[in-house]
Amino acid sequence: MEPTGLHEQVAGLINRKLNIAIDLLNLLWFIPMKCLIKPLGENSAFRPDFVILDRIWR
Repeated sequence: MEPTGLHEQVAGLINRKLNIAIDLLNLLWFIPMKCLIKPLGENSAFRPDFVILDRIWR
């Protein structure tokens, strides 16, 4: 189920503030629009409200 209402507003505000800080600090990070996190050894995954990833692919 996708989050709605107040939860979505708060997640959006946090996402916006973090993106501004990332830009101001010239960090090589990004926040993807959609992301699934699958722990090692698990058969399922979860979708966080937001996640910050390193933009450098190795």
